[in-house]
Amino acid sequence: MPLFVLLVVSVFLSVDSFATALARSTVSTKVHLRKAIQMGLVFACSEVAMACIGWLLAVRFSAFITGVDHWISFILLTAIGGHMLFEGLHSQEDDTAKPAVNRLQQRLGHVAAMVGTSADSAAFGVSLAFLSVSRVQVYFVFGFLWSCVFVVTTFGALLGRQIGQQYGKWAERAGGLVLIGIGTYILLSHTLWAS
Repeated sequence: MPLFVLLVVSVFLSVDSFATALARSTVSTKVHLRKAIQMGLVFACSEVAMACIGWLLAVRFSAFITGVDHWISFILLTAIGGHMLFEGLHSQEDDTAKPAVNRLQQRLGHVAAMVGTSADSAAFGVSLAFLSVSRVQVYFVFGFLWSCVFVVTTFGALLGRQIGQQYGKWAERAGGLVLIGIGTYILLSHTLWAS
């Protein structure tokens, strides 16, 4: 498989991280450059880690990983998106009346979002193991994937903050719908639309 095709796939794998960062940061006015960079680092590392895990364990567990990655993504992203949609529809317009989300809840949300968006990377890693791709190309693709995810996630987090400050609850509702849409798309592209 040409290296260019693998790089294009890496770009597309980073799109869901962008959308997730955008959606998650719309609900927070405290996402500054440092937080956005942290989110970019964490998402990039999780994407590449999942791709490496998929690649390393491909021979033994390929049927299991590719058989459930879409369900994991669908469940996690739909749960996060559903929660955001619920909060956007049912909470007060005035965020001062809303109790603060504790750090544990916030971190669990980030972990669920990371796993949900990086499950496809595991399948990508599995596919790399069965293509005629050299180890050097695999390492290069993983580095490129890390770079793409880092840049687009950081940008999405910063952009989401601006959108959230201007549009508040409407942005939270839209972000929830986007995450549900991504989860549904992943599920349908692996089940009904697969051919």
